[in-house]
Amino acid sequence: MQEHVELGFLLSRYGALLTPRQRELLSMAVDEDFSLSEISEQAGISRQGARDVIQRAAAQLRAYENALGDEKRARQLRELAGKLAQCPAVMADEAARTLVENMMEIIDNGV
Repeated sequence: MQEHVELGFLLSRYGALLTPRQRELLSMAVDEDFSLSEISEQAGISRQGARDVIQRAAAQLRAYENALGDEKRARQLRELAGKLAQCPAVMADEAARTLVENMMEIIDNGV
């Protein structure tokens, strides 16, 4: 399950670097939770073909993350911003809360 979630984050961060076909099939597997049979039927290919495309795309996403580390940094920033949001001083100050919310939005939309 954790791998599934990780792939979802990586797909949203680096998905544009995949081919449209890879992005489509991996999205079916990760975002829509389709089985290999469902994906192969939708794509008009064999289950093995669907599996190969998905595994290749997942490997590419992991390679991008290993080289660039954007998702790791975003995860760390999300964690720190979440802790900051829980500070009493921030919770009591509407302007500070708004700044933290804006920071979280920027992090979620790409650092």
